[in-house]
Amino acid sequence: MMKAARPFQLHVLLLLVALAIAALAVSAGSVDDPEVTDGSGDAAGGRDSHDIIKAWVEAETNTTITLRMQLTALDTVSPRDDWLTLPTTTYEYYFSISDKDYCVRATVPVHGPFAALASYGLYKVTYGGSDNMTYDSVGNPGGNYLVADSAVQWVVAKGDIGSPSQGEIMTHMWAACYFQPRNEGKEEVDHAQSYDAPGLTYTIRGQYSQLYHVFLRASNSTVEGEPRMATVFNITIVSESTTDVEVNITNSSMPAGYYVNYSRLMPIPVPEGTSITFQVVVNVPDDAKNGTDVMIKLTGTYLTEEEEELTTDNLNLILKVRFIPQKPPEEEQTMFTILRDFVKDYYLYLVIVIIIAIVAALLYMFLGRGIKSDDAALHEYQAYLDSQGEKREMGGT
Repeated sequence: MMKAARPFQLHVLLLLVALAIAALAVSAGSVDDPEVTDGSGDAAGGRDSHDIIKAWVEAETNTTITLRMQLTALDTVSPRDDWLTLPTTTYEYYFSISDKDYCVRATVPVHGPFAALASYGLYKVTYGGSDNMTYDSVGNPGGNYLVADSAVQWVVAKGDIGSPSQGEIMTHMWAACYFQPRNEGKEEVDHAQSYDAPGLTYTIRGQYSQLYHVFLRASNSTVEGEPRMATVFNITIVSESTTDVEVNITNSSMPAGYYVNYSRLMPIPVPEGTSITFQVVVNVPDDAKNGTDVMIKLTGTYLTEEEEELTTDNLNLILKVRFIPQKPPEEEQTMFTILRDFVKDYYLYLVIVIIIAIVAALLYMFLGRGIKSDDAALHEYQAYLDSQGEKREMGGT
């Protein structure tokens, strides 16, 4: 019934079994589907107020968890024999969460109507070998001895059990009833399941009857956009909730000229445990500048079974549109276009070459005129020499 010393391998096996149960079992939490069950009429001594039938997580808020133990009956007033022996009856409900073991206890001494002297406690439990357990008090839960309902009830503050968050699992649930006459040892008179053979698990949900977990994914969070062209983001809503939800997505305001549309009408119904894909379509304006980055923030809410619209950061997503201008169409390459492109690309060099050519032509013309003048003078001098030679030949001086 109790957790005893065991080899490491057995610890690992039990952990794997517990994880499998947590993954597969549907969380209970009602009188018709309790976490802990037991047959009736099996209490030692046959006393109805010692006979555990079932135990379960009855209710939950964001700050408390209510546990209930059902018995065959409860004593309105302690029987006559109890007044002679002055015994105490103890009801205990065990559970584990976040790798810590706990127990709530109702201690009911001999009493008059409705167990007015009953006390209630919350303990951290350490399981030892040889069916031995030790207890450390960690809180004082609210409690009720409900004679008309044949039940004992505890209201536990979540802060006293580690403030479990939504989605955490309560495991290793079992219950026991003890009877202890005055000056005698405590004796177990009934138990329902055990640590090593526990009842069902329970998933922490907060104040809601269902567990909600929805989030967004984007297959492409950055898209390059061209003017007059639609950029498309593929978005998936993933729901790991225990019931159907409706998700509503909105976006932040956009710069002038940018327009956002959705491929589905909002809100989007998302069945339990499924995924729904839709598109966010963004139109880019004609005058967008090259390299412009436009951020789009998606924000979502979901509707619960209680018709309450809730927000979550899991439904927030940042998308980005990067503007890329369209390239002009390529022209057919002809001799004219090749020459035109050459002039356009090498215009400065062509101007320099033309200036050099003009200067060279002018210099050539200037030098040519000088050479012609020198040649004329030489011809004239040569003619003079020739004429003097002819005179000498004719006998002149």
